[in-house]
Amino acid sequence: MLNIVAVMVVRNEADLLPLNVRYHAAQGIDEFRIVDNGSSDATLDRLRELQQTVRIRWTRDDGPYHQS
Repeated sequence: MLNIVAVMVVRNEADLLPLNVRYHAAQGIDEFRIVDNGSSDATLDRLRELQQTVRIRWTRDDGPYHQS
């Protein structure tokens, strides 16, 4: 059985994260691995909420943020 996993690094994405995750889950993503890179908004709250309906494993890393 094929299991498709998405990997994301996010920072201060509380407004877009639920829409993004739900959209990709509807497209066939089975699980999300997300690293929160020191968000100061409600991103962690959104991750906890999403865990109720979508398979998400997430962690927090407050290290330096390098978009590239």
